[in-house]
Amino acid sequence: MRGELRKRGLYFGERPLCTVLRPHFYFTDQWSYLQQETRFSAGVRIAHDACMRDAKLRGQLFLEPTRSSCSASTSTASFPGRVRGLIRSS
Repeated sequence: MRGELRKRGLYFGERPLCTVLRPHFYFTDQWSYLQQETRFSAGVRIAHDACMRDAKLRGQLFLEPTRSSCSASTSTASFPGRVRGLIRSS
């Protein structure tokens, strides 16, 4: 492990950044939930990115003008906030 850390430059001076392996074990139902949520998030990300590039597509969401212009000019770095901004409350 230390050889790989050294090869990848993962040392702070002479000390490795990580000295132990920390495996994550999941129960079957936890793993299924994680996979499902990850696929959903990836789908939202794809739709979000497409809307950021295409004003015509954004127009299909029937956003209020202030939301549409705000969405178009905002970086995708604030993705969770952008998703909340696209949801219209009743």
